Amino acid sequence: MVAAPRGSGLPARRLAAGFPILVLLAGLLPGIVLDAAPADPRPAGVHPELQAGQATPLAISLTPGAWLAAAVTFCIGALTARALPRRGRRRVEPSADAPKAEAPQAETPGRRTEAGVEDRVRTLQQEIEERKRAEVEAGRARKAAEAASKAKSEFLATMSHEVRTPMNAVLGFATLLMSTRLDEEQMDYVRTIRSSGESLLALLNDILDFSMIESGHLELESLPIDLVQLTEEVVSVLTSKAEQKQLEMAVWCSPRLPRLWKGDAMRVRQVLLHLLGNAVKFTEKGHILVEVGPWAGSSESHGPEIHFRITDTGIGVAHDQQHLLFRKFQQVDSSPTRKFGGAGIGLAISRMVVELMGGRIGVESEPGKGSTFWFTLPSGIPDAAPPPVEPTGPQGELATLRVLVVHRSELTRRILRQQLADWGLGNGSVSTATDALATLRTSAAFGEPFDVVLLDDSLPDRDPVTLVRELRRDVTLRNCGVILLSGCARHTDTTQLISRGFAATLNTPLARQQPLLEALRRALEHKKALLSDPPSGEESAARESARPPAEPSFGLPQTLPDPSLPGRRSKLPQTAGVRVLLAEDDRGNLKLARRMLEGLGCLVTEAREGREVVQHLKTAPFDLIFMDCEMPEVDGFEATAEIRRLESEGGLPLQPSAHLPIVALTANAGHGDRARCLNAGMDDYVSKPVAGEDLSKAVRKWATRAESRPSF
Repeated sequence: MVAAPRGSGLPARRLAAGFPILVLLAGLLPGIVLDAAPADPRPAGVHPELQAGQATPLAISLTPGAWLAAAVTFCIGALTARALPRRGRRRVEPSADAPKAEAPQAETPGRRTEAGVEDRVRTLQQEIEERKRAEVEAGRARKAAEAASKAKSEFLATMSHEVRTPMNAVLGFATLLMSTRLDEEQMDYVRTIRSSGESLLALLNDILDFSMIESGHLELESLPIDLVQLTEEVVSVLTSKAEQKQLEMAVWCSPRLPRLWKGDAMRVRQVLLHLLGNAVKFTEKGHILVEVGPWAGSSESHGPEIHFRITDTGIGVAHDQQHLLFRKFQQVDSSPTRKFGGAGIGLAISRMVVELMGGRIGVESEPGKGSTFWFTLPSGIPDAAPPPVEPTGPQGELATLRVLVVHRSELTRRILRQQLADWGLGNGSVSTATDALATLRTSAAFGEPFDVVLLDDSLPDRDPVTLVRELRRDVTLRNCGVILLSGCARHTDTTQLISRGFAATLNTPLARQQPLLEALRRALEHKKALLSDPPSGEESAARESARPPAEPSFGLPQTLPDPSLPGRRSKLPQTAGVRVLLAEDDRGNLKLARRMLEGLGCLVTEAREGREVVQHLKTAPFDLIFMDCEMPEVDGFEATAEIRRLESEGGLPLQPSAHLPIVALTANAGHGDRARCLNAGMDDYVSKPVAGEDLSKAVRKWATRAESRPSF
């Protein structure tokens, strides 16, 4: 028994108001009795158990079970009341139908408590229902977004395949046509077709990449990359276009650059191609310089980074227009009469790709003085990077060489001299053949002769063959080793040049150190050979004049050698006799790939869908399969899975190996597609449009069982 004694200062109204749950318990739980003895008659409209304004004792009788129930219920009620929002706490007004007393009536604590609890419960139920409805709607929206994203991804993959497939045939046959006998006008037409097709394909690739980035489907790889080799490959792609505009292309890779970097080679190459392509496009004369090296960072927020800089002598960009360069579909000059075309998407893609890789990108430019586009990448070094395979510099006798650089370009002279100086080699430079002869003779007269000459193949005053002939006739200069520097776009017959007195040849621009070191080594050996058996100047000149002009040995042969003729075996390509099963459903691409493979000397069998592939494997041996991924009925993935299953069960006894190499041919672009091919059991991946060099590399890489091939 708990009692509030009379005169204790705790009126029943306050007790009930302070503990409203007790009023509710009075009607819900047995064993709880609320006893209030009224002193005056009860006014109308007042709760029978409690009378307003009375200071009468309030007795509560609890059995042990009821006490426990009351305590638990009180805790639940208190927590529920605290969880209710304030908007649910409102005053409960008396009903219009309630009896009214003659005097103004005050709302009793009991009625207010019961109504308040009910209102709070209703509010809580409404909020729970609203929350459930919101969760259902959010789930529906999430599923709709996922479905839309999946549909967009599938659309991009389909578009990639459908667009690249015909473009592969267009570009491939244009390339094959260029290797046939065409007159000058026809060759010009074919070059235009190929150039336009490449431009269209580049634009389509940009649009697809942009859509993939926007939809969040672009995946990045993290693999060890040789940055120097990657830079050299990108530069070599655009060197021919630069030379067509008579632009000089130069590369400088810092000797402090890490040999390997961990990242996405495909995306770094993409950014370099965009920036370097723009440099060639917007430069009419002068040079383009590509620089790669480590950078310590400009602040604490930027740690060590790899820094790329592409500097040109082009038209430049005004400062107030530079912010437009990296925006989507924006161009500095967007007028209908603009001189340079383009969709204005390449730099936007470059910015998004660089930022995805955790780097930064920017530009420094001034109208009429050229531009410098730069981007940085985090200095991610592989955890277990192999030791550098390239030597740090010349060793032994090479370290004592003195080298003269003879080149028309001041930029190339500066880069080569810097490289030689980093190695500690004595060096000098001149820009003409006349100055070269004078410098060589002066140095020899002072007892410090040059051992090697790096000679430009396009000097303004003398051709390199004539200059070498003059060197061999001079007693003091005849033992000098000469290395010919030739642009990547200009093919050279190395054997013919060496027979005419050159020690070695080098393609410029140079990015790696190793080719230059190897050329210097050959020049030193050539000098030793000249010292041991020096021919007279007259004999050398006579041999040169008597030698018939050699036919050009570069380019694709017009016809393949006939393997049935004796003595032709040594002239067959390395890939001759490789048995290739070619699976491709598109007739144009099938014909193109077959011609390319037969040009490599391969024996080709065709298949139009996956079932034919499996059937051919059961009836004949093969060294390699080129598998199109998108074929009707049974596609390349299903066919590969069936082949691997048959191999594991011994179901392909005619095949020379327990694991037949399968190379995917697909127009879908992206690392996810490559991973899908490899996960399906394929060994390699060739993306369309397929180039002859890509097929050649794949054949040489995977068809290694020469002993199982038919001999000629």
